[in-house]
Amino acid sequence: MKRAVWFFALLISTGARAASEKPCSSPMWTEDLSAKYQFRLFDLAKHPRNQPPSPWKESQEVAFTSPAVLAIYQVQETEENPSLQQRDASGGGGKYLLKIVFLDTATGKEQHTLQLTTTGLNVSGIYPTHDGRFVVVTGQLLRLYSPTFEEVRSRPFPLSPYGKPESWRISVIPGGKSIYISAAEHYLLDSDTLQIIWNPRPSDFAYSAKGRDFFRNVAGPTGGVFNSEGQWMPIDLNSNYQNRVLWTFLDVPYKDSGGWAPKELRVFSTSGQLTWSLSTHDKFSSFSSNGALLAAAVYKDGANPFDLDLAPKPVRIEIYNLHEKLEKCTIRITRPAYYDLSPKRDLAVVQGNILSLYHLEPD
Repeated sequence: MKRAVWFFALLISTGARAASEKPCSSPMWTEDLSAKYQFRLFDLAKHPRNQPPSPWKESQEVAFTSPAVLAIYQVQETEENPSLQQRDASGGGGKYLLKIVFLDTATGKEQHTLQLTTTGLNVSGIYPTHDGRFVVVTGQLLRLYSPTFEEVRSRPFPLSPYGKPESWRISVIPGGKSIYISAAEHYLLDSDTLQIIWNPRPSDFAYSAKGRDFFRNVAGPTGGVFNSEGQWMPIDLNSNYQNRVLWTFLDVPYKDSGGWAPKELRVFSTSGQLTWSLSTHDKFSSFSSNGALLAAAVYKDGANPFDLDLAPKPVRIEIYNLHEKLEKCTIRITRPAYYDLSPKRDLAVVQGNILSLYHLEPD
């Protein structure tokens, strides 16, 4: 009886949610990435049970390098024999290539394509910094590119204290002027030179959680960040559901994902005041914010306990106006979505082999 009541309540809440949704306008343009650019499907990597997927299979995403340029990337396995090629500075020998296609956001037309040798043992990707510049990571190598897709400089990751290559984690600090990298050790790099900043200041980590790693003696005992003046600013991240809380700031572009089934997403002012708290009965898988608008992917746990596919199911992308504190519109999704939100209110979404570019008009 209790199970029947629970199921009936679930149907009611699901129906009420669907009835209240406002669909986003149709995309400005769409593209078949498999037919046009020979990308494989953008789906979760398949892997044996109880084993993580190969890092190269997870190296795929979309990212705006500027308001006018959208990058789509994916690591692809080639049929060439790597034993016949000398390994380059990235650590790759030709078996894996990082393919990046750059598109004009207004028309969807191709502007440029890069294909770079990489390794299958590490995650590869592209990291926009500022003013159209971006950094590409392939294996053990960082490359800096200009807005016109010219390689400006490159450098290997710092030498490991253990004398062997490591899997580095990379984050661009809000504002795009510096890049945080971490493995056995952590460093802050200048995004315009790729040189290590040996004596960073707390303000160099403004509105990033990474500042605590460098300044534990200055940071407070609870959650928080440094502001642009270098002052520690505590923020309340205690969960009402005992799950991870996702968070972002007004007027600060930011992306985040992961954690223990986040059901809350909190928005703070740049002075640390809570301005809005979003919650869901499902879970926020990830979000992308341009500081004024926020797009969040919502996934639902399977309702059937006998379904062997226990992974949460993608349901929708919710778009919010952070200043007006209202839900703007919703995009229904039926498979894992890769997406990014640009400063000029464009939202790029990839499902499977289809890329769609939406323009989110002002309210």
